[in-house]
Amino acid sequence: MFDWSFQLGSCAMKAFPFYLYSFHIFNTMESRPADFMIWMGDHVYMLKPWQWNSREAMVKAYAKQRGNPKLDSFMKSRPQYAIWDDHDYGPNNAGAEFFNKDTALSVFKEMWPNQPQADSHAGIYFTFRHKEAQFFMLDVRYFKVPDSQLLGEKQLQWLLDELKKSDAKFKFIVSGVQVLCDGGYENFRKYPREFNQLMTYLSEHKIEGVMFTSGDVHYTEASCVDRKDEYPLYDFTLSPLTSFPINYFSHNYNRIEGTKFNAHNFGEITFSGEESNRCCDIKALNIKGETLWSFRVFENDLKY
Repeated sequence: MFDWSFQLGSCAMKAFPFYLYSFHIFNTMESRPADFMIWMGDHVYMLKPWQWNSREAMVKAYAKQRGNPKLDSFMKSRPQYAIWDDHDYGPNNAGAEFFNKDTALSVFKEMWPNQPQADSHAGIYFTFRHKEAQFFMLDVRYFKVPDSQLLGEKQLQWLLDELKKSDAKFKFIVSGVQVLCDGGYENFRKYPREFNQLMTYLSEHKIEGVMFTSGDVHYTEASCVDRKDEYPLYDFTLSPLTSFPINYFSHNYNRIEGTKFNAHNFGEITFSGEESNRCCDIKALNIKGETLWSFRVFENDLKY
């Protein structure tokens, strides 16, 4: 029996008639106890210019999505936290160059009004704490410059500072794109200056308890990077909730064998055990609530 839990997922396209089946995942999620839900991007899909060219169109996209009874009921059943990715921000793979990014920012804050913001003027990154876990919610769109930066100097420095001062036993860095995948599509590794700065900082300051979660790719997998004389790093990718699962997978040497599935899925993370060595169980569950893969990580597994 666990003490508390949260859910997480990404990529929730409402495509007729497929959503008539896929949106059942929210009934399954609502039936399972959780303290809150974390959305890791692509909560709505604005796929055409007319959907992201104006504030009115963006608001309409959200209204259409949330008008679904299954989603509406689920969102009312527990607190919700969110970051964005490209399809609830603007064009495919968009970044800082998106002409309507400040409109997207305004609409996002209106649609997710009850969560903190680290910067009230730029981006949607923030952190929050729940019991022994702290969550560092990243913005991988607003500051992104292709082949140059993903987070930007201000956000990256904020992340490093917040990690250093945190005393949480588990520190979840939540990203709209994959972090530890060594191939694939958009991911943090493709911005080596920032990625190496983060990895170096974790090592030099002996930041304990770090795990990554991510979305974006329309399949689920877990990645692991072993570090010499340090605890391993994990990235749990959970996608898609309702969007089309893809039947091919990108190259990833860091993928943990047996964890890739092209199925609708969501994540469930639970906490239990002794106070001196808390246990964290991470699961990917399909639309019926059946386990696709699972991992157990103890607090002391993430220490120096």
